[in-house]
Order: sequence, then C-alpha cells, then structure tokens
Amino acid sequence: MSKEFVYVLSNPSMPGLVKVGFSTKVPHERAEELATTGVPLPFEVEYYCLVDEPAALEASVHQAMREMRQACDREFFRASAAEAIACIERLARAVEHFWNRTPAAPRAPRASNVPNAVRTTSRRRPVRSAASR
Repeated sequence: MSKEFVYVLSNPSMPGLVKVGFSTKVPHERAEELATTGVPLPFEVEYYCLVDEPAALEASVHQAMREMRQACDREFFRASAAEAIACIERLARAVEHFWNRTPAAPRAPRASNVPNAVRTTSRRRPVRSAASR
C-alpha cells in the first residue's frame, strides 16, 4: 500500500475557503498545478500529511465538514485552515509525516497583490492650534 498526501490549500483571492484533497504528488506541486488562468493568485499549502489510505481519510473529512462545503461537486469548504487541519488530525489513524504552516502573525496582502485602487495611504490633516483659529 502506497502512502499519499492529504492536504489543505488556501487562496488569498478566495478568503474564507479552503480546499481539502489528496494527491500522490507533493502538495506544493499540486498547488502549482491548480494555479491556472482561472485563479488570480496561486494556492498556498497550509497543511499536509502522509497517510496510508488518503482517499478514505479525504472522504471522512469531506463528510465531517459537509455543512461547510461550498458546492457538492467541489472540494472547497467555507472554513478556516485551522478547522480543516483539526478535522484531518481528529480523523487520521496513522500519520507518517505532516507539515503545518503556522505564521507568526496574520498575513497581510502583499503589496503586489493589492490593486492600485485598493491601496491607501495615511494622510493626516494639519492640526490647528487654538491661537490660529
């Protein structure tokens, strides 16, 4: 029996959604495959684990998260990465290896990913003293 990866991906252009799936490929490669012209930003790997029965684990996770599923024919869930990871870890029987991206602070959009119309600057108005009024 070959081990395969169960993963959680996110995409900054789809806030509040995560993709939970499995692949024989390293999840970073799978994320690159999903970066097509139909997706404005690349997917980011939030978590993966190497397991014996990835299809069964994926099906169990999808069933457990069914109320959060965005569409019945897609692997996207309206959940945080932490919720999806907790579900996988709760249902996984034997994990040989795992990887979890745990940023030290919440990620802010990269300047290159923010359209010019959205960028703002702080402009302070001069404060008048009581004598100049």
